[in-house]
Amino acid sequence: MKSIDDMLLFARVVERGNFTAVANAMDSSRSLVSKRIKQMEERLGTRLLQRTTRKLSLTEAGEAYYLYCRRVADTVEEAETLMGELSGAPRGLLRITMPMTFGVRYVGPLIPVFLERYPDIELDILVDDKFVDLVDAGIDLAIRVGRLADSSLVARRLGETGLLVCASPDYLAQHGRPRHPDDLRRHHCMLYRHPGQRAQSWTFRVDGEPQTVPVRSRLHCNNGLPLQAAARAGLGIVQLPDFMLEEDLRLGRLETILESYVDARIGIYVVYPSASGLPPKARAFVSFLEQRLGMSESVLAVPA
Repeated sequence: MKSIDDMLLFARVVERGNFTAVANAMDSSRSLVSKRIKQMEERLGTRLLQRTTRKLSLTEAGEAYYLYCRRVADTVEEAETLMGELSGAPRGLLRITMPMTFGVRYVGPLIPVFLERYPDIELDILVDDKFVDLVDAGIDLAIRVGRLADSSLVARRLGETGLLVCASPDYLAQHGRPRHPDDLRRHHCMLYRHPGQRAQSWTFRVDGEPQTVPVRSRLHCNNGLPLQAAARAGLGIVQLPDFMLEEDLRLGRLETILESYVDARIGIYVVYPSASGLPPKARAFVSFLEQRLGMSESVLAVPA
C-alpha cells in the first residue's frame, strides 16, 4: 500500500507543479513531501524530477513513471466515485473548466461555499476561454458561454446572456456613431475570437433577416477583458456579453450602439461527456450553481 500511496503522491506533485501546494492540500509539510519523493527515487534507482529554485520538471524516467501513477490515481478515483454513487454521498475529485471572465466573476466567489457544503469533494478548476476537449483532458464538467457544436456532449442549460455592441463616448465623439451595421466597415473594431479562427465579421438582424458585416479589426483576443479595457480607452468598438458590461454602461464609460439591429442571445451551459448521467459529485455542483445563480433546469442534447 505504501507504493500506491507514493504513486498517488507523485501524480499530485507532477500535476500541481510544486511540493508546497501538495503539502498544503495534505496538511503536511513541504520537507516531508520532498523527502518521500526522494525516497521513491532511491527505491526505484532513478531520478524522477529535476529540481530548480523555480520549478520541477520531469526526467525521461519521470515521464514514463507518471503515466503509470496517473492510471493508478484514475482507478482510485473511479473506485471512490463508484462508492459515492452506491452510498449517494458526493465525494471525490471533480475536474471543471470554465471561461475566464464568467468563471472569475460569477463562479469563483461561490467556490468556498460549495467546498464548505461538500467537504468530501476536491475541485480541480481550469479557467480558460479555449474549448477544451473534455474526454482528452479528463474533465468532468465544463461551463460554456455561446453556441455549442460538439454533438458528443450533453448540456444542461443554465441561462442566457445577450451580446451588446459598445464604444466609449470619446471614441464616438471622435469617429461618429454608427447608425447602420454597414457603417462599421469604416470603424475600428476589436474582435473576440479563439486562436486559429479567421472570422472578422459580426452578425446583425436587418429587416428581420440576419446580415453578416465584415469589420476591420485593430485588436483580437480570446478573452473579453483586454477588449473591454481597450474599448474604455477609446481604441474602438467591441461586441461582448452583457454580463461584462453592466458597470461600464451604468457609469457611462461605454455606450451601446446599433441597439435596434442587435438581438443576439447566447446560452450559458454546463456540458459533460456522458449521456448516462452525472455522478453525485458533478450533480451536486450543477444543482449548487442552479440554486446560487438562480437559473433554469433544462437538459438538451448539444446540437451538431
